[in-house]
Amino acid sequence: MTIPTGKCCHRDYIRYCCSGIPVCDDQVSGNTTVEKVVFEREPCSTPWNLSACMEGYYSTNGVDILPCPSGYFCEANSVCLKPCPTGAYCVQNILAENSSVCGGFEKCCLPAGTAPIFNGYTNSLSCPGQFYPERCLEGYYCPNTTTRLGCPAGHFCRQGSQQPVKCMAISSCGEGEVSPNTLYVGLIINSCLLGAFFLVLLYFNNRRSFHFYFDLYFRRIRGTRKLSQRYNLKDGFRLAISRLGLSNHSEDDETSVRKDSYNISFEKLSLTLTSGENKGKVLLQGVTGEINAGEVTAVLGPSGAGKTTFLNVLCGKAYYGDAGGRIKINGKKVSGIQDYKSLTGFVPQ
Repeated sequence: MTIPTGKCCHRDYIRYCCSGIPVCDDQVSGNTTVEKVVFEREPCSTPWNLSACMEGYYSTNGVDILPCPSGYFCEANSVCLKPCPTGAYCVQNILAENSSVCGGFEKCCLPAGTAPIFNGYTNSLSCPGQFYPERCLEGYYCPNTTTRLGCPAGHFCRQGSQQPVKCMAISSCGEGEVSPNTLYVGLIINSCLLGAFFLVLLYFNNRRSFHFYFDLYFRRIRGTRKLSQRYNLKDGFRLAISRLGLSNHSEDDETSVRKDSYNISFEKLSLTLTSGENKGKVLLQGVTGEINAGEVTAVLGPSGAGKTTFLNVLCGKAYYGDAGGRIKINGKKVSGIQDYKSLTGFVPQ
């Protein structure tokens, strides 16, 4: 017999199912119609209430009283069948005559464990069927509405499960488990992953400060200090102040600072555009001066005077034109400050 899925009735019971419930597709094909049983009068209306109107029973002709079959449930004040939904466990109770399993009583209905009811139609004791869809118990899984299996080892089954769920690698599950038991190693791994996530988040939120202090302390110790090109003005001032503060140290420190100092001089710096509409235009010409170590040098001038152009030529970044002049660091001629990237930094305004 086909087990109902909760949306349709088996062909053997379709005539007795409540209205609006279709027959299962694999039982009747095409546009086949099924005639529902019709009673002469309303079976569950006073004063003609049938015994079948009790919960757990249904009727096929308005006279008989039949227990609700497996896979269906029968509500009170109704004599029709309803298929149990998926994830439920609905089986017909069986009359047992054993006081050891009936709690001291001679007879009982199993598996519900309830007392039997006297059936006036059959003139005998009978057990009602399911009167509500009972969800599959915890620790079990119900692949269909009439089968209940214990949850196997390595899996867990919550209430209403249709299939067992496999435990994760960091969990353990014995037979009949309701939820996975997380191992201590799993807690450690999860804690490490969570900590790593927060460290990465902290780094990205403070990466400028991180690079600044890394370059300031660690690379200075290793002698390969390379300043970041992403410093903001605040970081640049902090670095300049920390350098100037070295002048208050002992004479040995001053000697060390002077030994590692660099003087920059430039003569007749010029720049001529080599592309665009203004090709051949001279933007900078005849700029001469020097920048001494241990001093703060400022470039002043009104807007458009060429301050940025001058710095671009000095740093070797004037790619848009033909630069001229001589640049020397500690008396040694260089093509630009870019030759000393590991010793210099540029802070944009």
